[in-house]
Amino acid sequence: MIGQLLRIKSFREKKAETEMLKSRNQLGRAQQEEAEAEQALDAYREHADREERRLYRELCSRVVRLSQITGVQQEVACLRQGELAHADALVAATRAHQDASERFNQSLDGYQRASSARQKFEELLRLESEREDSAHEKKEEAELEELNGHLRDRADHEEIDHVE
Repeated sequence: MIGQLLRIKSFREKKAETEMLKSRNQLGRAQQEEAEAEQALDAYREHADREERRLYRELCSRVVRLSQITGVQQEVACLRQGELAHADALVAATRAHQDASERFNQSLDGYQRASSARQKFEELLRLESEREDSAHEKKEEAELEELNGHLRDRADHEEIDHVE
């Protein structure tokens, strides 16, 4: 009975381990995606800053019309929208990383509980086996004692038969 339960516990432990490994892989991907989103935001900020400086430098280097100034302002506004989009992507990647981390921690906890349950059943199986071995040894000793008793009785009877 305990052996069957141990097999079930081992199966559940293996299943929990598979889930834990899967969530660990997902966590690694989420960490990578967050790092990439952060790098993309930094790179875009540097690009936007360079582009904005270039646009204003060009405006300052010559006489311009109001429409040209408005055009530069619109381009700068587009650069800011691009930066916001990259920042939103980073926020989403960070949230995904946090979610993956939480799922990993839950699956790790589940694996540890399943492993602990399996170990307890292994211990129960070991104790049951020791009890059975001990009972078997006691039974063998009792049988040997009984056999020795019969042999002594027989020897005593043979001795009495020889004396008569």
